[in-house]
Amino acid sequence: MKNVQKTLHRSDIPVEQTWNLNDLFATVEAWEIELTATSFLRA
Repeated sequence: MKNVQKTLHRSDIPVEQTWNLNDLFATVEAWEIELTATSFLRA
């Protein structure tokens, strides 16, 4: 049996079940830099 994973969009998850990204990243640009830097993890 295959393990199938569906990537959910943040908008699909109830807000109370998400992290407040403002606590983690000072700006959207800081988040984007980290996303790019860790993109190899999703490959």
